[in-house]
Amino acid sequence: MSYIAIGRIIQVFNELHPNRTILYLVSDRGMDEFPKGRISLKTALEWQAKEKICNVYAPN
Repeated sequence: MSYIAIGRIIQVFNELHPNRTILYLVSDRGMDEFPKGRISLKTALEWQAKEKICNVYAPN
């Protein structure tokens, strides 16, 4: 798996719907904005430790 950094898109397992995933942009704002599809780097690293992230996409 690629490393997590600001500006990357992460694919996360959906706990409510196990057959679906959610995409989030790792933001530099320092706070989570779930309705807008943005999460903080801190949250992304916490999710990585809990193995909730299934893929990391890096922009070209």
